[in-house]
Amino acid sequence: MDSGGAAHRLGSADPRSFKTELDRLGLKDTAAIDRINEVASLVDRTHRAELSRTYELTRSLKKGLGLSI
Repeated sequence: MDSGGAAHRLGSADPRSFKTELDRLGLKDTAAIDRINEVASLVDRTHRAELSRTYELTRSLKKGLGLSI
């Protein structure tokens, strides 16, 4: 974030594209880069966990429906 408090969109939360995105933005502050990496990793883990929960819920609902037919 800049001193005005405005947030900049970085692109993807995919850890594989961090270096490309940071190079594109021209960030040199290592503390800011570390914080961006931490937040992006948290977002990625959260997204994967949500996908897993959705998959398990869908699977259990389909399994339950299959038993009642």
